[in-house]
Amino acid sequence: MLKGSTFLWFVFLVVWPAGLIAGEDRGRPTCDYCRMIITEKEYGGKIKTVKGKTLIFDATECMAAFVIKAMVKPAEIRSLWSVHFSQPGRMLNAKTACYLQSNSMMSPMSINLSAYRSRVEAERMREKHPGELLNWAQVLDFVKQKWFREMLGGPRR
Repeated sequence: MLKGSTFLWFVFLVVWPAGLIAGEDRGRPTCDYCRMIITEKEYGGKIKTVKGKTLIFDATECMAAFVIKAMVKPAEIRSLWSVHFSQPGRMLNAKTACYLQSNSMMSPMSINLSAYRSRVEAERMREKHPGELLNWAQVLDFVKQKWFREMLGGPRR
């Protein structure tokens, strides 16, 4: 009986965890903040460090949270880039992009931020998807309000 249970534990420990580790999901990239597999090409971002490392994110809100929590020191950040919602293969400077927060556009982490090259472009999208236009500093504040109230001295849930 002992041999049988030892074998079952061995199978359990070897097989079970393999399907649960997103970062090892057959080579597909994962977000450096939440570890979700990146699947939606309209959302996301990148941080490039002064040492040449590139960190990737599945949503603007994950990149913002990474910055808010100082998971990389501000002095080590060379640049911040957001995925252009209307042209997913194109990256925009996150600090100069205009963001639309619209609950009718579901981003991977459900804060629903999409990035645009200009305010005019974001306003055109807002005609179809009502919401609020934000700059990068406002995105950081918005994510703090939604995810990190304790940083603002508010109630913890």
